[in-house]
Amino acid sequence: MSTALVPTAAAALYPALVGAAWDGLPAPVRAIHALPPGAVARGVVTVRRGTNLLARLVGAVLGLPAAGEGVATELRVTPLPRGQRWTRRFAGVALVSD
Repeated sequence: MSTALVPTAAAALYPALVGAAWDGLPAPVRAIHALPPGAVARGVVTVRRGTNLLARLVGAVLGLPAAGEGVATELRVTPLPRGQRWTRRFAGVALVSD
């Protein structure tokens, strides 16, 4: 990922919440939290899920992504008046949380 990092008020939130452990986080994680509002991060991940019946049922009900290797992923964090909306896409399927 290559982008110019622009500090934002939201970016300052995460180091404050994580505290001393912030510097121990991987550089890509710190970089994502320093992106300007509305920026999009893209990459490839491995998705792991439980294999027992209950785990599969809960995953399906919650709309969690299917297990897989090399899953195309996108993350967009959008500021809201009282927080943030995180839109994650796994293989094109959206998982949104406010």
